[in-house]
Amino acid sequence: MLPKNHKQYIKPTAEKLDQSPVLIQDAVDFYYSALRKSLNHMKAPLIQVENLGTFSAKSNKLVALIQKYRAQLDALLRPKSFFKMGFRKDIENKLRRAENLKLLIELEKKRKQEFISKKKDGSDK
Repeated sequence: MLPKNHKQYIKPTAEKLDQSPVLIQDAVDFYYSALRKSLNHMKAPLIQVENLGTFSAKSNKLVALIQKYRAQLDALLRPKSFFKMGFRKDIENKLRRAENLKLLIELEKKRKQEFISKKKDGSDK
């Protein structure tokens, strides 16, 4: 199976829908930019992409990522230039997003465990 680039679908789709290829290209670019933003900003533990699958965050990799960000922040404890201050702010934002995603994953695990325990209690009666 040879993977195809999304750009190969623009011209046939434009002809099929009787639309401008530029319009179709803009729609595809918007979709992929929104998808990239969701993945990079760690919006949710599971991100579903139509006809492609579900991207899920791995909690063990997330713990390592949080440790990495904390180590970087420790190294930049007192930045001496504005460039390093901006770099520190970026790392703080990434750390905050990773910790929020870890919290979401833990809440989802807890919700699933409660659901399973309620289901078992209801079926035993």
